[in-house]
Amino acid sequence: MRTDEAVGGRFQVRVTDTGEAPFTVSAVALDAPGFAPVPETPVTAAFVPGRVIDLPVPTAPWTAPSSPDRPSHG
Repeated sequence: MRTDEAVGGRFQVRVTDTGEAPFTVSAVALDAPGFAPVPETPVTAAFVPGRVIDLPVPTAPWTAPSSPDRPSHG
């Protein structure tokens, strides 16, 4: 959870392999209340148990009205 503004229209999605088997991530996308949908961003990230990778994802404009705990970023 971060409260700072995304720089350059991108943010990082942190993925951690907490299981016992490897896996691969092939795409990431933002799907969050208050943000316009964005298409998936292709990525290639191979994980083994314990590995942590921050994957870059483009952000979309903030679409929800401002509230005291969520500032409006336009």
